[in-house]
Amino acid sequence: MTISEIVSTLSKPRQLELAIQFLQKAIIIWDQYAAANKLDYIDTVVGMSHEVKANLLERMLEVAAKELKEPGTHAAELKALDDEYTDPIVALQDNDWELPYEVERIFYASFNLLEHLNGKEMTAFKEETIYVCINQAVDAILTKELMSQSEINAWVTQFGYRA
Repeated sequence: MTISEIVSTLSKPRQLELAIQFLQKAIIIWDQYAAANKLDYIDTVVGMSHEVKANLLERMLEVAAKELKEPGTHAAELKALDDEYTDPIVALQDNDWELPYEVERIFYASFNLLEHLNGKEMTAFKEETIYVCINQAVDAILTKELMSQSEINAWVTQFGYRA
């Protein structure tokens, strides 16, 4: 089965829990990059310099974990995070900010989890936002060899999927 099919077999809370777990596993990719590199870029449209806070993904994961326990109660925190993601996401899409592949994947995965938490169920390409988040996190994990495919499969099984 594909990741999309596996994710679709899980309940909504289990999907969210799985996404959080994969992001927690993959955040080391971001943290290592952020520790060794500046997280800044220049917006070529207006020439402004921007800096991304190194703890952005960690803070997003903390709110996601709280939202898992208490659904619908952290709207203000999610909105504030959404505001912090807006410019960097546009910069990545406009090629104003370039990141190594696996770092970019984890950044996008965290953004897609945030989108999901903010109620956006589908992407512009008609894929479930939670699936895209999980898929991007898994891609980053496999690229950096943090887990093998069989370890990922075992983890997904642990979350409720049975082949």
